[in-house]
Amino acid sequence: MATTLLGYHKEVTCPSCGYTFVINCSSEVDPQDGKEPQHVSKCFCENCLQRVKLLPNPQEQRAAVTAPASSWRDEKEVADPGWRSGDRVLVAKFMYEAGRGPRRLDVVVFKYPQGPQKNFVPINYIKRLLGLPGETIAIHGGDIYVLPPEDSPKYDDSALSPEDRRKVPAMHSHAARIGDINERSAPILRLFRDGKFRIVRKPPAVLLEMMRLVYDNDHPAQDLPANEWKRWVAARPKNGWSESGKSFDYDSGASEGRRDESPDWLEYHHRLRNTNRKAHDQLITDLLSYNYENLDTLGHNWVGDLIVECEVKVEQAQGEFCLQLSQGTNVYRASWDLSAATCSLLRVDESGKTEVLAGPKPSKLKPGSRHKLRFANVDQRLTVWVDGSLPFGDGHELNPRDRKGPTANDLTPAKIGCRGTKVRIDHVKLFRDTYYTVGNGKPGDGAHSGVNGSDGMFEDQSRLDWDWGTPGQWDRLRNLPVMTLYVQPGHYLCLGDNSPSSSDSRSWGLVPERLMLGRALMVYYPFKRAGRIR
Repeated sequence: MATTLLGYHKEVTCPSCGYTFVINCSSEVDPQDGKEPQHVSKCFCENCLQRVKLLPNPQEQRAAVTAPASSWRDEKEVADPGWRSGDRVLVAKFMYEAGRGPRRLDVVVFKYPQGPQKNFVPINYIKRLLGLPGETIAIHGGDIYVLPPEDSPKYDDSALSPEDRRKVPAMHSHAARIGDINERSAPILRLFRDGKFRIVRKPPAVLLEMMRLVYDNDHPAQDLPANEWKRWVAARPKNGWSESGKSFDYDSGASEGRRDESPDWLEYHHRLRNTNRKAHDQLITDLLSYNYENLDTLGHNWVGDLIVECEVKVEQAQGEFCLQLSQGTNVYRASWDLSAATCSLLRVDESGKTEVLAGPKPSKLKPGSRHKLRFANVDQRLTVWVDGSLPFGDGHELNPRDRKGPTANDLTPAKIGCRGTKVRIDHVKLFRDTYYTVGNGKPGDGAHSGVNGSDGMFEDQSRLDWDWGTPGQWDRLRNLPVMTLYVQPGHYLCLGDNSPSSSDSRSWGLVPERLMLGRALMVYYPFKRAGRIR
């Protein structure tokens, strides 16, 4: 469930950018299946991709401190911070016992179906509930889709034992690449191809819980050549944008060479340090520091569902301020009319023409005051936050015109724009949505996926130098697999938030209703992580 919930872990502060990230160390503290403890000594920072070696020996630690500075391409050494215990969770058993049954997206606790006990000690699992009894669930492109019970095919499993009924072979699972589905394919796959499934959309509070960091501009790497590796860059010289430390200023009076009424842009470029290549733009992937063992690639799946946020101080109540996100051929914009104190949601076509999708809604950005803005394109829905409020409610639902993979737009997937005004922005952050994979990358699990939780980018383990910045290599991203799973009556389908590395219903099957214990309500320890679980 990382990083929504944490098990045994280490908190590491990156020696290059100062960002603190967490890594899994269960293999060091509590190895499973009789394995010997394995010291977790290597990891990487998900913010700047600095590779880090953890030194457990005091003499080695002192040597690391006194060693001369190494190249930015090298692994850096820091003292091992030691392990921390996992989150302690309060479980509300009374909710299910009182008749309030499990609901989709609940974080639930249950007895492990394959072996409720280990050494006579009960084994409890905690996962997120995605599938309800009688439904068919589909996983495709990182998203979850559902076909309701009344539309799902019915199966006669009366000859199976209760134990066999919940296992993966009896879940009537089917998989194929979306472009390969034809009239000879399983009927359930044709239903997905024909748009009969609906996407599962997370409420805003759950979306925020499940978003994962892409880049925090408050923590730039200090060892990278400054100009070559900048992430946020003005789209053209002298367009009104200037950088001041970790802040950005826009002054329309300093903008030169304007040819139309479009905003002046500050663009995000996903440039990751690499030992073999110069800085170049790449696609955003499901890279996660917690999975420390995956040091071989820069992620395994392209993630197009993004969230951009920043703190804005408007100096002049005139002109326009906007946040923009791209996904394939779809370009979406949250635009604030600063003089009218309203916000609108727009779609921008390939010619640059805009179409109003929703609004305008009242949304005043008071001159001289700071406002925290956030814009998300997640689960085929646009959501806007202004100082925690939601001017468009849960968001504006989309019907994307193209879901066939990335385009050149995705090499500058997030932009901040201004026109005819003067503003300062701080604390710029970019996040991605949790990406659900068809398989989980464990030997014998997820037979329909590629390597290490990939949905098909890698055909074999030798592709460790994959270049996510070359459009000519993106063909497989335009024909991703879809996997369907039937949820037997009296059972639930539960998946982990750390999808590429999660042991869940994809590999060991459904959770019988009788094994459900309750809903995880809150983390009560450690105190700094205490809070409600969503």
